[in-house]
Amino acid sequence: MLFKYAAALLLLLAATARVFPPPLTENYSEGTLAFGNPCNLFHMPSDNPIITEGYYFNKILKRLNKNLACNKPEAFLEKQHVKLTAAPKTTLKPESYELTINEQGINIAFGDYSGYVYALESLSQIIKDG
Repeated sequence: MLFKYAAALLLLLAATARVFPPPLTENYSEGTLAFGNPCNLFHMPSDNPIITEGYYFNKILKRLNKNLACNKPEAFLEKQHVKLTAAPKTTLKPESYELTINEQGINIAFGDYSGYVYALESLSQIIKDG
C-alpha cells in the first residue's frame, strides 16, 4: 500500500515539474537565450573525463536534431554557437545538478556522471518545449 502512494506521489511530482528529473529548486531570471538549430550548441572543451568523450551530449543533440547527427565544429564561434560549459561541483550530491541558462550561454554543474546526464536531459526538454 505504501508503494502505491509513493508511486502516485512520484507521478504527481513528475506531472507538475517542467523537466524530469526535476531539480530540487528552480530559479528563473529575466532575459532570453535563443538559437534555432540544436547543432549550434557548442560544448566547451573540458579535461574532466566524465565529459571529454561527449557521448551523451552528442546523443542529446542527435535526438533534438530529428535523429540526424550534428557535424562537430572545430572551434567555438561566438556569433554562430551557444556556449555550454560543464564542470563537477564538489558540494553537489550524487545525481544532482545545477543548470544555469542566461544570455551568455548554458552552464551545468554536476555532482557525478548521473547528475551530468540528468542536466542534459532536462536541457533537452527545455529546448524541445521552447
